[in-house]
Amino acid sequence: MDRARGDSSTRTPPPVASPIPVKIIEGRSAIPQLMQGDLSAILSPLGTAALVLLLVIFMLLKREDLRGRLIRLVGQGRI
Repeated sequence: MDRARGDSSTRTPPPVASPIPVKIIEGRSAIPQLMQGDLSAILSPLGTAALVLLLVIFMLLKREDLRGRLIRLVGQGRI
C-alpha cells in the first residue's frame, strides 16, 4: 500500500537542468557611444557659455535701468 502512495524512498529526484551557456556579443561599433559621451561633454559648457552671453547682452542693453535699480536697492546714502 505504501508503493501506491509513492513512498519517498522509491521516488527519483527530478532531473537537474544543466546551465545554459551565455555568449556576450559586443555591439557592432562603439563609436556612437563614444561620440555621444564626447558631444555631451562639449555641448554642456557651450550651452552655459551661450546663456551667459545672452544675459550679458541683455544687461548691456538695459545698463541704465539696472544701474538705477541697484542704486535704489543699496540706497543712495551708501554709494
